[in-house]
Amino acid sequence: MERKYLSTKFVDYFFLRSNLSKEMKKTSTLLLSLLIISNLFAQFNFIDTTLVYEPTKATKLAPSIKETSGLIFYNNLFWTINDSGGKPIIYAFNGETGKIMKKVKISLSINFDWESITQDSLYIYIGDFGNNSGTRKLYTIYKIAKSSINNHRSGSVIPEVINFTYEDQTDFTRGHLQTAYDCEAFMCFENKLYLFSKDWKTRNTRLYKLPKTPGNYKAKKLYDFKCDGLITDAEISKNNKIVALIGYKNFYPFMWIFNNFKGDNFFSGNKVRLDLNSLYDAQTESIAFKNSDTDTLYVTCERSKYKQSIFIFPIKKIKQIINY
Repeated sequence: MERKYLSTKFVDYFFLRSNLSKEMKKTSTLLLSLLIISNLFAQFNFIDTTLVYEPTKATKLAPSIKETSGLIFYNNLFWTINDSGGKPIIYAFNGETGKIMKKVKISLSINFDWESITQDSLYIYIGDFGNNSGTRKLYTIYKIAKSSINNHRSGSVIPEVINFTYEDQTDFTRGHLQTAYDCEAFMCFENKLYLFSKDWKTRNTRLYKLPKTPGNYKAKKLYDFKCDGLITDAEISKNNKIVALIGYKNFYPFMWIFNNFKGDNFFSGNKVRLDLNSLYDAQTESIAFKNSDTDTLYVTCERSKYKQSIFIFPIKKIKQIINY
């Protein structure tokens, strides 16, 4: 389906920064509703629309996480990792100040190309599955118990290990940023891990599924999605009802937000793309919700045109657009 583009400054101006009177806000809300409704009737699915969106706040992060890649919120702190070549450490930081509050070393591991971090109620998972060159044949996910990192400001843990390959990968030809089998995004859903490919060939994504238990597996391919860009992280809300992807295209960051999907076909149901044009050339590498709050998304970027930072994106009005 061809994606529809909605007038976007409309949403940003009236809902994020407006100081207009109540009457004018009511009028603008009506106009936006009519605009959305007219757009919806032109489509068979509920919505497949693009909006331009901006963060409401940015906080600079500590220099030690200048390569931040992956984000979760746990135990009142954000947790992140540095990507390829960084130390095998997970860092907890204060989202208001950007200050590092805790460091945990992952023993018996190397950071070959760590790219994402996710969680369930008992464990944290670290994805070492970056593959910029296209030659990698074995990928690793480190699994650590949350109970092992709760009591100390610093320390180390020994992880369990999940190794995998892709069931459909047969091409391992070397080519920098040319492979279809790079990956920087995964998340937990029910009793499985779900990976979203970073496909340098098509600029779209494929969804794969893995068990959470330690062992050696072939990641099962599920679905394709024309995301029109490179996916760099994924998140699912605590109630399992909203999935968010972050990525970029031609140095412009974007998000995709999904809900009302069926089972693990996260690309079904309602969806909207948010183009984050004001963050041009920010290397957005991670996305997270905060506890059970589904009204706000948090995005980090590694040091690029911007300093390493965390951005806040209110999405309450966006949820209304996708009929949440």
